[in-house]
Amino acid sequence: MKKNEKTPPIFLVSKTLFLFLILILSTVSIAAAQISSSEATYAYITNGGSSTVSVIDTATNTVTDTVNVESSPEGVAISPDGTKVYVANLGSNTVSVIDTATNTVTATLNVGTNPHGVAVAGTKVYVTNYGGNTVSVIDTATNKVTATVPVGNHPFGVAISPDGTKVYVTNDIDKTVSVIDASTDTVTATVNVENHAPGGVAVTGSEVYVTSGSFNTVSVIDTETNTVTATVSVGTSPHGVAVAGTMVYVANLGSNTVSIIDTDTKTVVSTVNVGKSPYGVAVTPDGTGVYVTNDKDNTVSVIDVDTNKVKATVSVGGLPKAFGQFIGSIPQSEVETNKTEQAEGSSAESQENTGTVQAGNTQTTNVNNYYNNNSQTNTQTNIQTTNVNNYYNNESTDNSEYEGVKQADDASKVQSKASSASVNLHGEKTTVLKGEDVLLKLSAVNLITKPTMHVQAIIIPPSGMSVSSTEFVESGAGQYTTTYEIEPGKGRDIEVRIAANQVGDFNVTGRVVYYFGNNKKEGEDYTLDLPIKVDEADPQPIPEDKSLSIPDIPGLGVPGMILILMLVFMVRRKD
Repeated sequence: MKKNEKTPPIFLVSKTLFLFLILILSTVSIAAAQISSSEATYAYITNGGSSTVSVIDTATNTVTDTVNVESSPEGVAISPDGTKVYVANLGSNTVSVIDTATNTVTATLNVGTNPHGVAVAGTKVYVTNYGGNTVSVIDTATNKVTATVPVGNHPFGVAISPDGTKVYVTNDIDKTVSVIDASTDTVTATVNVENHAPGGVAVTGSEVYVTSGSFNTVSVIDTETNTVTATVSVGTSPHGVAVAGTMVYVANLGSNTVSIIDTDTKTVVSTVNVGKSPYGVAVTPDGTGVYVTNDKDNTVSVIDVDTNKVKATVSVGGLPKAFGQFIGSIPQSEVETNKTEQAEGSSAESQENTGTVQAGNTQTTNVNNYYNNNSQTNTQTNIQTTNVNNYYNNESTDNSEYEGVKQADDASKVQSKASSASVNLHGEKTTVLKGEDVLLKLSAVNLITKPTMHVQAIIIPPSGMSVSSTEFVESGAGQYTTTYEIEPGKGRDIEVRIAANQVGDFNVTGRVVYYFGNNKKEGEDYTLDLPIKVDEADPQPIPEDKSLSIPDIPGLGVPGMILILMLVFMVRRKD
């Protein structure tokens, strides 16, 4: 019988060390993979015209998914852990909750009237209700509104302090900022920012930056004293604002630019040209990229913070807003669910429709049809009017308009066939002299077969001008709003007067949102765009002071006057 051979000790030790090394390397690899996956960054872009949210992978700057939400989404915020996205739906008075694991809506919450801004602080979500002068507070665990905080007139933007203890709300009409204690959900201070129409708001450790859409400025508030310490001039009609390190990025809606402010000197150090009507702005968590939503381009501009230049442009849905902190770190394992299908879907979604407009002897602009899958040709002649296209029309249409009011009415009838309603912005008087009023007419007609039509109209006059019509109220950031109802078979015309106090060629823009009965989910959303021209008024002639002139005597010309002067001279010599 053979003796059992013993394994040398050195071999056992080596084998043990080898297995241990494999285990360590495997653990490190798994940890590294987990760390890598947790650093994926995505931008969630609310598209007000298409009632969707486009999801952009910031690593590739491509749309990887599109999420359907409710009517006219604007404000958006991502939870600190990156698992939830909260979207304020302006047209349906709701907040959609998106699960980033599946990019689907898991809850829809009723809040106040016209929710606009949204921000997350710990386990709470704060939503500004523009039409209700309140802020709704949502518990993230239960998805229920736990408090409603009265604030100023028409609250617009909202931001959270870095430590999560304070909530700052801009009040559009009041020219104020409300400071809410996040622990008690009560207003503890109200700051007068002096400049009209405060809108966007962003907070650093010691300062709050607030945009003023009417005065083209940014107010700087000291968080310790709650007083304005500086005012910085930026571009035209600033809206969104975001802070990254020592730089503040401001989206200027009226000048198609982004102003970059140095927080140390409180001066603009650079201005970046972006797309048309930039609205929202946010910075990536690592501070290397700035994303700007271009409302009229249906795009997002990506700015490189090192060069202050646009390095990429991403096509998204209709009328992108994304007002708030719309970029966050999302666990990659939760969002990478068959990216091939997502990429194919986003490619189809990003294809914008082409509308051809032929105009002769007219100042006319047609609105793009974001939901029309076919090419659309609109021929318009000898009439100053803007037709609002039906976003939900999937058939090709050819709208021809000719002279007179009758043709405008005919165009309304064509519109009615597609959308069960007609909404038009007519130019009654679009070429005026400085000091006169531009006169427009907003017309809406409801078919007799439809329920009550609920209409909200927003008019945005050129920067520095104002709407003087009594039906409209100023709603901030240079916007004027009216809401009304139209019964079946009825129509309504609203006069829109704009004080023309500047000379030049301008565009009156805006949007109309309407729905029938209580069916808000199928509401329709249109943009308005109409050119106007303001000329310099002719100077008035200076009247002649007739008291200093010699009156005309019939039959007495220059020779007669000379004769009279000679006779007077001779008489004086004899004396």
